[in-house]
Amino acid sequence: MKLSSLAIVQFALSLAFFGLFALPQSALAADYVDPIELQGLSSILTLSAEQIPRLPGYGAFKNIDERSILSGSSFLYEARSEIDPWIEEELPLIRVQIKSFASQSAAKSAFDSMAKLNSDKTVSKDDKVLVLESNNGVNFGVFGWLYPDYLSFHRVHLNGNAIVVSSQYRLDGNYIEQNVQQYAESIDDKERVHSILKEVSDSKILALSLLFSPVTSDYSMQSTRFNHLLYNERSLPAHGEINLSFYSGELSNSKGTLLDSSGISDPKAGDLYVYLGEGGELLAGLYAPSAVSDCHLPSGWTRIQSRQNVYPFEWNTLKVSYGTLGFELFLNGQSVARCALGHFGPNRPLFLGDYPDDALDSSFQGYVRDVSLAYSNDRLGRPYDELLFERVFLDLPLHDINNREFHALKEAGVFEGSEGRVQADVLLNRAEMTALLLKAFGRPVREGLSVNFDDVSVDLWYHDVVASADLIGMVNGNDDGLFKPGEAVNRAEFFTMLNRIEAGDFRGITGDFSDVNGDSWYMPAAAFAARNNLLTGSQFSAGANLTRRETAIILYKLFYE
Repeated sequence: MKLSSLAIVQFALSLAFFGLFALPQSALAADYVDPIELQGLSSILTLSAEQIPRLPGYGAFKNIDERSILSGSSFLYEARSEIDPWIEEELPLIRVQIKSFASQSAAKSAFDSMAKLNSDKTVSKDDKVLVLESNNGVNFGVFGWLYPDYLSFHRVHLNGNAIVVSSQYRLDGNYIEQNVQQYAESIDDKERVHSILKEVSDSKILALSLLFSPVTSDYSMQSTRFNHLLYNERSLPAHGEINLSFYSGELSNSKGTLLDSSGISDPKAGDLYVYLGEGGELLAGLYAPSAVSDCHLPSGWTRIQSRQNVYPFEWNTLKVSYGTLGFELFLNGQSVARCALGHFGPNRPLFLGDYPDDALDSSFQGYVRDVSLAYSNDRLGRPYDELLFERVFLDLPLHDINNREFHALKEAGVFEGSEGRVQADVLLNRAEMTALLLKAFGRPVREGLSVNFDDVSVDLWYHDVVASADLIGMVNGNDDGLFKPGEAVNRAEFFTMLNRIEAGDFRGITGDFSDVNGDSWYMPAAAFAARNNLLTGSQFSAGANLTRRETAIILYKLFYE
C-alpha cells in the first residue's frame, strides 16, 4: 500500500469504529504482513483515546510511546487517576506489540512456544488466541519478558504471519496506598479487563486486514445467491469430516450458509448444513428423523450451536465431523459443539453456499479455501466406512447370532446405536423403549403436548416422546403419577405397550404360559405374545427385564416373520 493512501485507511477505520462505515467484503485477512512496512505504520496503527474502553476510576488511555521494534511496532498507553490526576507512578498501562514473521508457520511456531512457556498462566487458548493472567513475569519469547507489579492480563493473537500481544498491567514504583487500592479495585472485574484487551487487539487486527494485501482465496462468495458444487454423493464419506478455512468480514454482512445438502425443504436422512449467524456463532444441523438424542428435534433435525464465535476479518478453520463418532464442530482447532449422534452424513450432493434453486437466497458472504474431506478411522486407522459396511455395529461381531435382526432394524431406523455401537446386552429403560417403539411403528412424535407425569419435565429429551405415547394410549405410567423413565422395562410392561399400540384385544383370553392366570393384570399382554409367537417356552416371566438384543429378536419376529 502506498503511504499516500494511509490517511484514507485511517479515516475508514475511524468511521468503522463509530459504526458509520461498513468495511468492504474485499478486505481479506493479513496473510502476509510485511515487516519493513509494518515498522513504518506506527502512526496509523496507534489507537485514539476513544477507541480504548476505560477502567473504573481512571481517565482515557492515551498514547505515551510508539516505536519500531525488530520486524514490528510497539505502542504504550497510560491512564491517569480521576481521583488524583497528578500521580505519575503506578498507573495502569496497556502495551501492544505487533511482530511480523517470515511465514505463517514461523508465526504459529512462536505462538505455540508462548503458550508452552506460559501454560501455568493460561486462562483460555485456541489455535489463534491465548489469554493469560499472571502475578509474576510473563515470557513472550521473541517479544521478551514483561515484569509487571501486581496482577497482569495478556492477550496473544495469531493472525497470518503476524502476532499481536496486548497487555494490561502496572509497573512498580513508590508505594502510594490510595493509588494501589484504586488500581486493585479497577481490575477486580477480570472479565472487563479481558474485554478491553480484546477490543484493543481486534482493532489492530482490523487495521492489519485493511493495510496489507491478501493471498488469493479458492472461493470468493460475494452474493447471497452464491453456490458451488463441492462434492457429489459418491465422493462423501458416510462417516467422516469436512474441513475448510473461511474468512468473514463484518459479521452482519457475512452471515449465511457455508455448507448445505438439502435446501429449505424435503430433507433426506444424512442431509447436513452449516450456517454462520450474525453474532459470529456457527449453527449446524444433521437430518436424522429416526434418531434419539438430547439435541434431536421432532422435525427430524439434530441441531448444534458453537459455544465460541468466529474471528471476523481473519481466517478461521472449521471441521465438521459426522458419523459413528458423533456430530461435532471444531472451530480453530477446538471442539465448540457436539451431539452424541452416530448417524451417517450426506447422501446427496454437498454445496458451498446457498442451496441452488430453493426459495431462499442465504449464502455466506466472504472467502473460503482449503476445502477437504477425510474418513473417520478407528484406533487402528481403519475407516469406519469399511468396518460398518461389513459389520452392523462395531460391538456386534460378524458371527453374532442376531446380526440378521439388528441389520433389519438398523435399516428401518429402529436401532441406530451410539458412536457405531449398539450395546446389545444392555437393558433398555422406559424412556428409550418408548422412543424405540414409536419409531418401530411409525408413530409421530408431536411437539407442544402436555404430560401428566411428575417426573417428565418439558426440558427432557423424552418429554415429547412420552407425551406422544401417552396420547395414543401406549403408556399410562404408575399409580403414583410417575413415569419412572430411567427404570428398566420388563416383559409384562413391554408386551402391554405392544398390545396397546397394535390395538390388540386379548381381554379374557388365556395365554399359553404356565405362570400367567386370568387374574394377572398383564394377561392380555401375555396373550398378545402367545398369539403372535413372540416368545418360546412355557414361561412368560413377567418380571424379566429386556435387553436391546431381546427387544430386537421380538420386534423382528413381529415385523418380518
